[in-house]
Amino acid sequence: MNCDENALYHPDDFEGLVERVAEGEETWAEDLPDYRGIRLIMDRSELNARIHRRVHQMVESGLVGGVRNLPPLSPTAEKAIGIREIRAHLRGELTLPESIAAIQAATRQYARRQEKWFKREPGLKPVTISGGDSMQEVILSVFAALPGLRNAG
Repeated sequence: MNCDENALYHPDDFEGLVERVAEGEETWAEDLPDYRGIRLIMDRSELNARIHRRVHQMVESGLVGGVRNLPPLSPTAEKAIGIREIRAHLRGELTLPESIAAIQAATRQYARRQEKWFKREPGLKPVTISGGDSMQEVILSVFAALPGLRNAG
């Protein structure tokens, strides 16, 4: 494959790029950056809409039956978002729409806590993404924000 050696990626070898990054075969062409990682940022309303859709997708894909059929869980696993809310629905304490709303609220709260925690974490470069971005678009946005990353091989 002919590819500009200064290019961040070759569009025909996206999967190969992802594999090389995961395996640590990509290196910094210049000096090391002044950051040690990235922090993905998404508009809050887009993130909330994405959370809303994802919870509905999970319910439509069998979340209630999955929780109903779970084996006994550890105390930590019992605290996972969605477990308590669906179990409350199964006990008749919440309607399904109420449990869905509770899962969505808990997930939004968790996302806000993560945003605050990562914002305080030093050395993370912020990269803005859109709620409609595909995984490939997200990865390309990350690479565009990391101009020193070049293919070592």
